[in-house]
Amino acid sequence: MLGRCRKPVFLRTRRIQDECSDPKAQAELRCDSYAQVGRYVVDHCDVLIAVWDGEPSSEHDGTAEIVQYALERRRPILRVWGGSFEVLKSGECAAPS
Repeated sequence: MLGRCRKPVFLRTRRIQDECSDPKAQAELRCDSYAQVGRYVVDHCDVLIAVWDGEPSSEHDGTAEIVQYALERRRPILRVWGGSFEVLKSGECAAPS
């Protein structure tokens, strides 16, 4: 897919494995990278399609945090899960009851 991209965007200049050798530090860098790419997607999309169970994330880089970020930026969000979808509006980050 990267080869077919007209204008690739690289948020990291080096591979995580090349940046540090400590597995714990690598895991932290990986989490930070996921959060960074999630925010980048939100900042550059017209509509966010979130494949998400509606549950809170255990990490700062999870889908719930990216959905919340999109809500704060007033991006339209289409949440897809379990064969159905819904449009989320500001204040609807919690799982539906």
